[in-house]
Amino acid sequence: MDVMNALKPLRFSYVRFSTPDQIKGDSKRRQIDKARAWALDNGYDFDESLTIRDEGKSAYKGTHLKTGNLGKFLLRIKDDDEIPKGSVLYVEAVDRLTRMEFTDAMHLILGLLEKVKLVIPQLLDQPIDKKFMNEDGGFIYQFIGLCAGANAESKRKSENLKASWENKRRMAKEGCLYTEVVPEWISVEPYKKGKIKNCQKVMKRFTRDITKSEKVIVGVIKERGDIIKSIFADYNKGASMGSIAESLNSNNIATWRGGKHWHRSY
Repeated sequence: MDVMNALKPLRFSYVRFSTPDQIKGDSKRRQIDKARAWALDNGYDFDESLTIRDEGKSAYKGTHLKTGNLGKFLLRIKDDDEIPKGSVLYVEAVDRLTRMEFTDAMHLILGLLEKVKLVIPQLLDQPIDKKFMNEDGGFIYQFIGLCAGANAESKRKSENLKASWENKRRMAKEGCLYTEVVPEWISVEPYKKGKIKNCQKVMKRFTRDITKSEKVIVGVIKERGDIIKSIFADYNKGASMGSIAESLNSNNIATWRGGKHWHRSY
C-alpha cells in the first residue's frame, strides 16, 4: 500500500438480499449505485471491488454473519491491519445490515464501529461512529425502532411461511393436491368418473378457481416412471449421477423439458 492510499481511509459498501432470485432483479445494482453516488458526492473514490456482497443470505437468523462475507469482514476488522481505523462502510438501510433481535443487532453494530464509520442514509447521510451514537440519543432511539421493525417484519414473514407450509403438508396428508407444479414423471388430469389405472389416484384439488373441477386424477407417466426407477437402481448400485446422465444420452432417451441432453444437475 503506497503512502497516498495509507493516508486516506478506505471506503467499503455492503450489499445484501435474502433470496437468490433477487439477483435477477435490480436490488444489487441499485445498492451499488447508491453507494457510488454517495462516495462521489462526499469526496471518496469508488472502488466496486471493495463492495462486500451477501447474495441470497438472510439477515434475520444471522446467516450473513455465520456463513457470509459480512461475518468475514467483522473478523478482518478485529485482526486485519489493512483496514485503517476510520474507514467508511456504506449500507443502504438498516434492514440490509441486520434483521436480528436488537441485542444481536447492537453487537454487530458495535463490532463494526470498532474500526469503521457507518453511513446508513435511512438514518443519517454522514458517517457515524461510537462517539456520535453515545452523544445523540435521538439517533439511538431511531436506530432501535428500525431494528425492531425489521426484526418484527421478518418474524411475521417467517411465521406466515411456516403456517403456509404446515397447511400444505396437512392438505397433502388429507389427499389434496395443493399445486399442479409436480415432478416431470407425474401427470395431473381433470377428474372423470370411471375406472382408473393402478398407477393413478383421485385427489381433491385445493383451489379458489371456480372454473376448475373439484377433483383431479394424479398418476405416474409409465415411460418416465420406468426411467426414474432405473436411475435410482443404477445409483444404488454405485453409479454416479454423471455416468447415469451419459447412459441416458447414449441410449437416446429423450429429455422431458425439450433439452438436447441429460445433465448431472437435472
